[in-house]
Amino acid sequence: MTCDEIRESLSAYLDEALGPEERARVDGHLETCAECRRELAGLGGTVALLRRVQPARAPVGFADRVIAAARPRPWPRRMLEALFLPLSMKLPLEVTAAVMVGLLAVYLFERTPELRQATRQEAVRPEPAPVPAPAPSAGE
Repeated sequence: MTCDEIRESLSAYLDEALGPEERARVDGHLETCAECRRELAGLGGTVALLRRVQPARAPVGFADRVIAAARPRPWPRRMLEALFLPLSMKLPLEVTAAVMVGLLAVYLFERTPELRQATRQEAVRPEPAPVPAPAPSAGE
C-alpha cells in the first residue's frame, strides 16, 4: 500500500473500524514507514484531545425555539412581513415610491392637455332645464 492509501485509513485504524486484513496491512506499512508513524501519532493526539472535550449543551428552550421557527407561517403573514419588515429600511422606500408616483401623476396631468380638457368638461356640465309646472285646469 502507498502512504496516501495508509493516511486515508489512519482515522479508521485509530477508531478500530478496520477489518483484520486491512488492519494487518496498515500495521505492516507503519513498521516500515516513519512518516506514516508520525502522521498516526499526530492524529492520535488530536483524537485524544477531542475525546476530552465536553460535549456542547443547548440552552434551555432551544429545541422549542427551533421548532417554532421551522413551523410554516400563514401566507398573509409572510406577505406582510416581506412588504413591511424591516420597517427601518422598507418604510422610507415605500413612502418615497408613493411620493414619486404622486409627483408623476401631477406632472402628467399638467403636461397633457387632453387630461386637463377632460376634467374641465366634467366639471362644467350644463344644468338640465327646469321642467315647467303643469298648468292649472279650468275645473279647479
